[in-house]
Amino acid sequence: MLRVTACDCHPIGASGKTCNQSTGQCPCKDGVTGTTCNRCARGYQQSRSHIAPCIKIPRVVQTQGTAGEESGEHEDDDDERGYDERAGK
Repeated sequence: MLRVTACDCHPIGASGKTCNQSTGQCPCKDGVTGTTCNRCARGYQQSRSHIAPCIKIPRVVQTQGTAGEESGEHEDDDDERGYDERAGK
C-alpha cells in the first residue's frame, strides 16, 4: 500500500496542493521558493497580491548627479525571508 504524506504547501505561495512525494517540494509560483513555497526567492520581494506574492525587485540604474545629490544607488535585500518574518504583513 502506498503511503501518501501531507504536503503542507503554503496557500498563497504554492501554485498547487500536490507535492513531490519523495522530496516534499511543493510547486511554487514565480519568485517564490522553499519546500512549502513560503518565502520569496533572491531578487524578489513580498507583494500584497495573492496572485503574485513575490515580485522582482527593480534594479535602480545609477545616474550621475550634481554635487550633493544622491547617486541613485539601491542596495538589494537579497536574503530569503518567509512571509511571516516580513514587517507590515
